[in-house]
Amino acid sequence: MARLPEVATYARRHPDGVWDLTVACPFCGDAHLHGGGRDAHPDLGLCVSHCLADGLVGSYVLIAGPADMAKPRSKSRAWRVARASR
Repeated sequence: MARLPEVATYARRHPDGVWDLTVACPFCGDAHLHGGGRDAHPDLGLCVSHCLADGLVGSYVLIAGPADMAKPRSKSRAWRVARASR
C-alpha cells in the first residue's frame, strides 16, 4: 500500500479557541484550510484534500510544521481558472 504524503501544517489559534490549519496541498499546490479542533494542541493526522487535483480526491497526513513556518498562500485566481480549463 502506498504511503500517504505528510504535509507540514501552519497552525493559528483564534481567540475563541478554534485552530485553523493551513497547508500547501501536495496535489494541486494551493493553500487549503482545515479545522483543528479546540483542544490545547491542534488535531493533526489523516485529512482529505479540498481539491479535485486532476479529477482525483487525495488524502494526506497533517504533521506539525516548524515554529517559524510561513503561512502557505493561495495561488492567483488566474492560475486556478487556467488549470480548470485544461
